[in-house]
Amino acid sequence: MATAPFLPGLGHTGTPALASSAVPSPSTTDPEHAAFYQRYELLRQKEKAKTEFISELLTRYEYLSQQYQTLASQSQYNAQGEAAWKAEKPVYERYLQQYQRALSENPFVMVLIDGDGMVFLNENIRDGEAGGRLAASQLDIAVRNWIESEAKEVPLSSRIICRVYANVRGLGDVLVRTGAIGAIEDFENFVRGFTRAKTLFDFIDVGAGKDRADEKIIENFKIFSQDYHCRKLLFGCSHDNGYARILEECSDKSEIVSKVVLLEGVPFEKELLPLPPGPVVNSWAAKAAAPPLPVSALPAYEPADRNKVIARNRAGQRIDPPTKDYDKAEVDRIKKLKLCNVHFLRQECPYDMQCAHKHTYQPDRSEIATLRLVARMSPCSIGSACQDYKCIFGHRCPAPPSTKKVPKGTKSCIFAETCKFPLELHDIDSNVVKTLVV
Repeated sequence: MATAPFLPGLGHTGTPALASSAVPSPSTTDPEHAAFYQRYELLRQKEKAKTEFISELLTRYEYLSQQYQTLASQSQYNAQGEAAWKAEKPVYERYLQQYQRALSENPFVMVLIDGDGMVFLNENIRDGEAGGRLAASQLDIAVRNWIESEAKEVPLSSRIICRVYANVRGLGDVLVRTGAIGAIEDFENFVRGFTRAKTLFDFIDVGAGKDRADEKIIENFKIFSQDYHCRKLLFGCSHDNGYARILEECSDKSEIVSKVVLLEGVPFEKELLPLPPGPVVNSWAAKAAAPPLPVSALPAYEPADRNKVIARNRAGQRIDPPTKDYDKAEVDRIKKLKLCNVHFLRQECPYDMQCAHKHTYQPDRSEIATLRLVARMSPCSIGSACQDYKCIFGHRCPAPPSTKKVPKGTKSCIFAETCKFPLELHDIDSNVVKTLVV
C-alpha cells in the first residue's frame, strides 16, 4: 500500500534538516492549503517571540542576580563596618575629649621684648628695684586690660609670660651717659626688681656681643608662635629692622599672623611697617616704653678717648674710625723710632719698662695719629668680628683698590695676593648703620 500524502510542517518531524527548515509557501491555488500555511506562519512567529521573550527574561534575571549579590555583599560589609564603628566610637570620642581638654588647658600670652631698644621709663629705672617691680606690675595689668578689651578670643584666665633680653651692662652704661640714671647700679637693681616682681617675668642679661639678644628673641619667637597654648605673642621689636626677616618668613601662615602682635615703643623701622601682622600704633606699649635716646646723647666712638662703642655696617662687620692720610716719609720716620704701639695707643703694655720698644718718647698728637695708622696696617687676628673696643689693629684692608680688573674671589687692593690682610677683610662696606656698646 502506498504511503499517505502529508502536509509539509504538520504532524511529521522528518529529518533534522527538514524540521529546521522553513516551510516553503504553497505553489498551489488550493484555498485550504493556503489557510493552513497562514496558520502555520502565525504559530511560528508566536513561537519565535516566546523564545526571544524567555531569553530576555533569563538575561535580565542573570543581571539582576549579579547586582543583588554585589549589593548583598556590600550591605554585609557596611553592616560589619557600622558595627565596628559603633564599638570604636566611644574610644575615639574619649580621645577627642582628652585632646580638646589638653589644648584648652594652660593658655598663656607671651610678651617678647628686645630690651636694648625698647627701654622702660626713666622714672621707673631711677627707682631701682622698686621701679622694676612697678614696671612689671604695670606691664602685667596693661596686658590683661588689652586681653579683656581687644583680644576677646583669649581666655581671661590666661597667664602672662614676659621675657626681656638685653645687654644689661652696656645698656646701663648708655643710660648713665645720657643722664637717664646716676649709676649703672640703678639699672641693675631695676632689672632685679622686674624679675622678682612676677614669677613668669624675666629680665635676662645676654651680656656683650653682636646680636645676642636678637638671636635669643628670634628662637623664642619660633617656639612660641607655633605653640597652641600660646594664644597671643606680643612682640616688642619696633626699633630693629633685623626682625623683618623672621616676620617675612611667617607672613603666609595665617595662624601665626593672627597670633603675633607687634608692639610699638619707639617708632617702627621702615622695613617692619608693611609686614603682617600690622603694628599696634599708639598702643599701651608705646606709653610704657621710654622715647628713643637722642642721637646727640649717644656716646661717639673716639678711639683716643677709648669710649666703649664699636661701629658696624649692615653685615655686622666692624668699621673703625678713619685714620690720617698716608704719608710714606712720615710713616717711615715713625717706624724708625720703634715706639711701642701698645703703650702709646692702649696705655697697657704688659712688659712695661722691659719692653723692647720705646716707652719714654713723648710723641705729639700728629705722631700718635701716624702711629695709629701704622698699627692699622697689621690685620687683627680676630677680623671684622672683633669686639675689643681698644683694639689697635686693622679690621679691613687700608690699601687703595687695584686699578686693574680683579677676578672675583681674589684680593682687590693694589697688593693683590701679597696683601697681609685676608680675603674677607677686603671690599668691606664702610657705611655705619649701628653701634655696639661694649
